[in-house]
Amino acid sequence: MTEEEIKQAKEELNELTLSMAYWQGENDEKFKEVMDKAWNLLEKLRPEISEYEYWELYDYYEQAIIWY
Repeated sequence: MTEEEIKQAKEELNELTLSMAYWQGENDEKFKEVMDKAWNLLEKLRPEISEYEYWELYDYYEQAIIWY
């Protein structure tokens, strides 16, 4: 991945994670789609970013699920 692709993936992951954290709907199927998309981005980024940054993003992802 290029640096621009990494930056875009992080931004998209951040947006998805925030959507998950503040999920208003009852639509569990749609939430699962957003959750899966965020997970796929997180896994795609893992070899491209530092271990620290990965775990930081993972923690945000995990907290968003808990808040749901």
